[in-house]
Amino acid sequence: MTRDATRIAEFIDEQEDVIVKPLDGMGGTSVFRIREGDPNRNVIVETVSQHGARTVMAQRYLPEIVDGDKRILLIAGEVVPFCLARIPKPGETRGNLAAGGRGVARPLTPRDREIGEALAPKLWADGLLVTGIDVIGRYLTEINVTSPTCFVEIAEQIGIRRRWPLRRRVAEGSRHQVIVVLSPVCRVAPCSLFPRGGESVGVRGRVLTSLTRDRFSGAYSMIGVLIVAHDNLGESLVKAVTHVLGGRPVQFDALGVKSTDDPLVLLPQARAAIERLDTGDGVVVFSDIFGATPCNLAVKLLQPGRVEGVAGVNLPMLVRAFTYRTRGMDTLIKKAVSGGCEGVLHVETVPAYAPARG
Repeated sequence: MTRDATRIAEFIDEQEDVIVKPLDGMGGTSVFRIREGDPNRNVIVETVSQHGARTVMAQRYLPEIVDGDKRILLIAGEVVPFCLARIPKPGETRGNLAAGGRGVARPLTPRDREIGEALAPKLWADGLLVTGIDVIGRYLTEINVTSPTCFVEIAEQIGIRRRWPLRRRVAEGSRHQVIVVLSPVCRVAPCSLFPRGGESVGVRGRVLTSLTRDRFSGAYSMIGVLIVAHDNLGESLVKAVTHVLGGRPVQFDALGVKSTDDPLVLLPQARAAIERLDTGDGVVVFSDIFGATPCNLAVKLLQPGRVEGVAGVNLPMLVRAFTYRTRGMDTLIKKAVSGGCEGVLHVETVPAYAPARG
């Protein structure tokens, strides 16, 4: 972080691909990507720094931004177990929702949790009740304390319909009372947080509070769901489930297999999806036709007790699966299969719904 244009230029020369932005900005405002040899780099630095009057944050560009700039919430020394991955729209490097990014709630990866658990106790000890840290790939990029947003988006997408009861009284000499819902136990774990290149973090504020916790017991224990199916069938089923349930469930993804795809080439992508969806309770892989290429790909992913497979996926099967995804692997599979079978019926004319005849 600096106002010195010379230092910024040296950093760009060293890193070759850099993000620069005003330290006090928000919502993706005035965020620029500068590559080595960019003819506009001096004017960009002058504009962002207001000719040295404004502090600028310079960071090495992380290509993992395509998978999302993850906002992770830390509340009273604890880590909320879901983040909001803000995914840039095509042609953009900014994932900010205000800049057109798409927000997708996801369970924390082990690395996300490692970073959060290393920071949360320290920030809480410093009197910071609520902070929003940003992680791209494996690296911490920011700590936000003045406007740590994304509460609403995470709560809506993980199926919590009530408000986040987060209230604060900031009055000199008053007693501050805050009620926080959805906060698991935090464990401290040391880790190397920053990528090479001298990235820094700005902390801009302080909140002094006391805390009352109200937890949802077992709210985060759930089985991941992956659909591996022909072409766009999986994505279509994802949209249908989202419509029926009123929101896209977390830990839910699809992998399409086109006629021109080599299953062996898709296998690493499928395995990465399993790792992303599994938060400790396993993943069920649904495929469409038993013995077809998508199903054969799914079979290569199976690990008894951790990754199980079901063929013949349909919408009733998936709706039933999401109803029982917190009840254990055996129960989910039995209920999903029965739901899929019971949802296949010969529909006959019902007099009450028969068209009127004149």
